[in-house]
Amino acid sequence: MAGLEDLIKGTFPTKLLYLDNSYLTACDCEVLKTVRDGKNLYLISDATIFHPKAGGQPSDVGTVAFQGEKLEVKRAMGVWSEDGFHVIHFGKGNVQVGKAHFEIDWSSRYLYMKRHTAAHLLDHCLMEATGKKSVTLGSWLGDKPYVDYAGQAPSLQDLKSAERLENEYIEQSLPVTFTVVPAEQAGLLGAPNEERLPKSAKELRLVRIGDFEWIPCGGTHLNNAIEIGKFSIDTVIPIDGGYRVYFTV
Repeated sequence: MAGLEDLIKGTFPTKLLYLDNSYLTACDCEVLKTVRDGKNLYLISDATIFHPKAGGQPSDVGTVAFQGEKLEVKRAMGVWSEDGFHVIHFGKGNVQVGKAHFEIDWSSRYLYMKRHTAAHLLDHCLMEATGKKSVTLGSWLGDKPYVDYAGQAPSLQDLKSAERLENEYIEQSLPVTFTVVPAEQAGLLGAPNEERLPKSAKELRLVRIGDFEWIPCGGTHLNNAIEIGKFSIDTVIPIDGGYRVYFTV
């Protein structure tokens, strides 16, 4: 089987519909290319609502249907080329080239949106509780979600304060907004993840909760923090170069 870079040859970058509307659960997109690998199928389309596994966010799952045929999408994978970002859909089934109906599993997507928004809000709440900038090392928003931070873990008092602040801000129904800026502006943000930003990016999509700091992010988020619900910090463990905060929403 050819590599993912070979699969995208001859195709244009994928239009990422989830960036404009994280709540879009179904749409029609043009299937440009399919490659069979035994019982599995790789599919490339002009646009997609499927968020690939990236930035700590698990891949969306769902279906692509066309003229009575269906592909059960088990995962979506992102590949960068000189032209931009491509999404490859992978799963079992069969779909032909042409206009097809894409649909994601909403329950898992919405859970990732809640966890992703909560994780960004935690960045701010830890900064507010400790008086120090939070520098993120990574995250995972699937089962047992967590955020990794650089440095020494905060005291138990500061962690409880951050948890309390997060729930207070959730109850304030803070709006979540987005914008896109030239990449050279990233260093002016003071964002918790600026050290990990891709050097090749020409533009950055920024997310902001309330009037807090802008955070570069290409993931899916809620429209309002109230949708997170109850937030709790579960455990904090040491990791190489920092600490890991497990949380629940």
